[in-house]
Parts: sequence; structure tokens; C-alpha cells
Amino acid sequence: MASKVALISGANKGIGKEAARQLGKQGFKVYLGSRDLTRGEAAAKELQAEGVEAEAIQLDVTKQSSVDKAIAEIAAKHAALDVLVNNAGILKDRAIGIEESDIADVEATMQTNFYGPLRLLKAATPLLEKSKSAKVVNVSSTLGSLAKASDPASPFAEFRYVGYNCSKAALNMLTILSAGSLAAKGIKVNSVCPGYVATDINQNQGYRTVEQGAQIIVKMATSGDDGPSGGYHDDAGSIPW
Repeated sequence: MASKVALISGANKGIGKEAARQLGKQGFKVYLGSRDLTRGEAAAKELQAEGVEAEAIQLDVTKQSSVDKAIAEIAAKHAALDVLVNNAGILKDRAIGIEESDIADVEATMQTNFYGPLRLLKAATPLLEKSKSAKVVNVSSTLGSLAKASDPASPFAEFRYVGYNCSKAALNMLTILSAGSLAAKGIKVNSVCPGYVATDINQNQGYRTVEQGAQIIVKMATSGDDGPSGGYHDDAGSIPW
């Protein structure tokens, strides 16, 4: 029986599933949040075959009722939640720049990438604060860095996805604000960038593997009491806000 419990949103594939695999192999009971429960159950069976204590849970971060139900299900089985990984994310606005952006796509992106983590964090906080060393990892992107976006010399400056970039910048601010307000409850919160990983979000064009991308998530999720909080990290270290 695992001694620690983790919930990962968007965990039926890609980086989320790999983060679940890596945490599970470190002894966590992992809940694979998935909008499609059938796909989540298939992913959980795959991990179980590898010796991971994994369980699928229906979770649509754009719906408060789904978020509340998922947290209630975990609370009914466990005294505390030790790790929350806000991984679920979408990139709908493929057009570059304000002129070509579609407001409906921007709104949908914000619902999943920003409001979703906010809903989930608010709902999970009472369970997180019962942990002796709770960690929240918000899966962001360097495309959410204001410093990188405003630097003409940065290779990230040319990728002006309005919904995606703004949603990740907002998620980073949520990290800063929640790290400050939750510090007294013993909850550490960090943003991470897994890098350009080959996943469905980029038609598998990324040059990094899911194994590589998940490492920074797991590193922050398993950091010690002296670990960082309120930071923005990738494999190389800190990312400028």
C-alpha cells in the first residue's frame, strides 16, 4: 500500500501518464485524472502491469462538478493528498498573433489551462493541507514567460499564440499567488516547463521524450522540505517570469 497519494490531471496519455509512471515507481498511489474515463482506465491498467499503484478517476477540469466529485472520491479513500499536478492543457489557437486569433479558441484555452488548475487547486487545498509535505506542480511553458516573450532575441518571442501563451502566463501568476497564500499551510507550489515534448498538442513534433519532460514535474513533486516554492523551473534551472 502506497504511503503517499498523487492526483494528476490529463494523465491518460503523454507527459501526464509518464509523470504518473515515474511517481508510481517512487511509491506513490497515483490517480490518473481523465475526461474520458475509459481511456484513463486503459492507462491505469498499463501502469498497473508495470507495478504502479494507479487508478483512473473521471476529471474534467472545465467543470466544477467534475472537479468536486473527483476530490470527494479521493478524500473518501485517503486522509490526505500529497501531490497535485495540474497537467491538463490544450492549444487550440494555432494562428500566430492578435489579428488572426479566435476569441472562442482563446476562451476555451483559458478554461482548461488557467481556470481548470484554479478550480482544482481550490477544491484540493483542504486535502493537501492534511499532508505533512504537500506539493503542487503547475505544468506551464516557457511560452508563458513575459521576459522571453518581450525579448526579440529569444527564440520563444516569435510564437505568439494568444490563448496558450496568456493562459500559461496566468498560470504562472497563480503559482506565485498560491505559493504565498498556502505557505502557512505547508503547501509548496511551483510552475514547471517540461520543454518541447513530442505529444498530441504539437502533433508529436517535439524533440524531447515524455520521459524527459516528466522529470522536472517529478523533481518538484518530490522535493524535500528545503525545496523551492513559488518558482518557475525547467531542467536547466529557473526560468525568468
